Amino acid sequence: MSKTDYGYIEGNLEITTIEEDNKTKIIIHGDPEGLFSLGEILIRLSKQDQNEFPGLPIGAREHIHMIPNNHLSKTSKETIIGRLDAKGTGKFPTAYKKKIKNKN
Repeated sequence: MSKTDYGYIEGNLEITTIEEDNKTKIIIHGDPEGLFSLGEILIRLSKQDQNEFPGLPIGAREHIHMIPNNHLSKTSKETIIGRLDAKGTGKFPTAYKKKIKNKN
């Protein structure tokens, strides 16, 4: 069990990449405890009021670092999970491209 700013990763969790069909794909695997605790961390991060962090500048985004052999398996890639909405402005990064909505 290893703590992030938003809780503990319990169980086993791996975040890595593979090359397939000329594309890089991100793979997230875990046992039930690992996946559940990742979900809880994501929910806490989503609900966090970024204005509660005086050290986070206006326009910055709250995020966490998940480190291999600490929060994640030894074979994982270092992973940064963060908010798209900036503190104080709510703006998304300029490089962000919205997904295309399905017509179904």
